[in-house]
Amino acid sequence: MSSEFDFFLGPIINAAFFTVFLFGVITMQTDEYIRNYFAKDSLYIKSFVLFLWFTYVVFTVCICQGAYTMSVTDFGETFRLLFIPWGLNTALIIGVVIDHSVQFFFIVRAYRATGALYISIGLWTLVTFLVAVSLKLAQEAIHLDSLPLLVHKSSWLVSTLFFGDAALDVFTASVLIYYLTQQKQTAFKSTATLLDQLVRYTIQTGLATSFVAMGGALSFTFSPNYYIWIVFLISMPGSITIALLANINGRRSLIPAESIATGTNPLESGVVITHSRDVICSRDAVDTVRSQPNSEAEACKHSEDGIYGTMNVV
Repeated sequence: MSSEFDFFLGPIINAAFFTVFLFGVITMQTDEYIRNYFAKDSLYIKSFVLFLWFTYVVFTVCICQGAYTMSVTDFGETFRLLFIPWGLNTALIIGVVIDHSVQFFFIVRAYRATGALYISIGLWTLVTFLVAVSLKLAQEAIHLDSLPLLVHKSSWLVSTLFFGDAALDVFTASVLIYYLTQQKQTAFKSTATLLDQLVRYTIQTGLATSFVAMGGALSFTFSPNYYIWIVFLISMPGSITIALLANINGRRSLIPAESIATGTNPLESGVVITHSRDVICSRDAVDTVRSQPNSEAEACKHSEDGIYGTMNVV
């Protein structure tokens, strides 16, 4: 009996611990964003960050309620463990909102950086499909009200969700990496250094989220009845939220204190120094480089319409 609790109840309790831990990290990242960027960013980015934080608060409460019910309220009642607490069912729906809204945001960022409309439409279609799969899984969980039955009857939904999320994260990161690599070929030395930093940062954040989804996919495929995959499933919203906040808060580390471009200005000669607080690549940078062959042009363009706002080098 103890081994059954280890493989069934244990992962749910561990998932609750991970959720609380990730909530702490998200809170720290949100606090850093508010102190450094909140007053400067556009309204929709501010609203999105705050929305994610408040939503994850509710998500954490629901996970803790489910773990408490199964480990304390239903302690000693083995039959009750077959049923899913309302907190876990609610958390599954909230997790859909967090996970896929952030994925949608990342795709918007990739589109604004690359201008690859058809690729972005394909990625948005994949996100929409994963939302439908997630909602169907939530519906099955509420209808069956039993975790073993859910695994038995809806295993294809869980597998599709895990593998689809992993593939989407990898594809989105790959689009950005390909674009940045192409820009590097026509960039000057200082711009190429910045693009190298962006490539490394994209790989780090993209792989981090895909590893969580792939871990859940593999654990569910090879040992679905051990419920280790629940830890990965519950950790997915937190990991992708942290990846987003890390991208937003990491903008300052991607650029030096002063962005310097040397060369001759068409209107006046000399060295122009501009300060930048944010960085995101723009497809307009290619035209800037090509139209100023005699200057050290930066690969990013300042625009209030950018995802984060970017450097403006004259």
